[in-house]
Amino acid sequence: MQGINNPIGIKSLKPNQSPNFLNTYTSHPTKSGIVATGGAEETVNGYTYRKFASSGTFAVTAGAGNLEVLIVGAGGAGGGDQGGAGGAGAIMLSNPFVLSQRNYIVTIGAGGTSSGMGAGTAGGSTVFDTETATGGGGGGGNSGSSGTAGANGGGGGAGLGGHSAAGSGGTGTAPTFSTLTGTVYAGNDGGDGQLGSSTAPAGGGGGATANGVSPSGAGALGGNGGAGISIASFPTTLYWGGGGGGGCHGGSNPNGGTGGAGSGGGGCDNGVAGTAGLNAGGTGGASNTNGGAGGVNTGAGGGGSGWNGNGNGGIGGKGYVVVRHLE
Repeated sequence: MQGINNPIGIKSLKPNQSPNFLNTYTSHPTKSGIVATGGAEETVNGYTYRKFASSGTFAVTAGAGNLEVLIVGAGGAGGGDQGGAGGAGAIMLSNPFVLSQRNYIVTIGAGGTSSGMGAGTAGGSTVFDTETATGGGGGGGNSGSSGTAGANGGGGGAGLGGHSAAGSGGTGTAPTFSTLTGTVYAGNDGGDGQLGSSTAPAGGGGGATANGVSPSGAGALGGNGGAGISIASFPTTLYWGGGGGGGCHGGSNPNGGTGGAGSGGGGCDNGVAGTAGLNAGGTGGASNTNGGAGGVNTGAGGGGSGWNGNGNGGIGGKGYVVVRHLE
């Protein structure tokens, strides 16, 4: 992938090749002799991957060489009562760095949550050693509250009926590497909600590579979530960090927004979940029900809920860490 320092030879996925996790490597480098524990181990064509879906310790006890690490912050939750969508967590990909024979602590961020008519909460931060991938912002709720800030901002809630204003999208702020160097995918804003007397859509959540969408007017669909990112070495077939889709209610075409690629949750009123993540996101329910959840361990944002406080915004996807080194 362009723009990422990766000295290890990578070949593209062959036609009709099964897109199993981490099956794209066909070169056979010299073994490093690294001895390590922690996470779920998978070895493919001379490379070892340690995948952390929950918190733990990556412990190196022998060997020498370079590591690379993918760190995924957790997604924010969608808001309630025609809520805006949750923003995606930050996606951080390190450049190769020289390992030390020691313990590296891994903390996986929890996805944001939502209850009733309020705004969704932000996703938690995922930490690998000294590096922190911050979580996405929560979607605005309660007919007109704004999305909150995060690695990628949550979408603004809709303003329906007697409300004087709709909510604004939250601001996205990308984290930076502390000790290592690498590439960060974050810093995108949530979309703004819209004001209407009988129908009003909410804003989409910011994704790893794009802002959440602001609906075009009172009768429009809920805002789509911003797209996530596919990381070539972790692997080519998956996306991480899609923003959630905004909720909607009423009108001739009352559909919730579509979640961004990377398993962002769909907004209430049948919004479709984003695709191609490690785990599937949720489709938004029918009117007055829940927004779709962000895909587990994808860092995706949850979708906004429906009208009248009868459903919750979708929860955000948990964070994730993958460590890569020569076998």
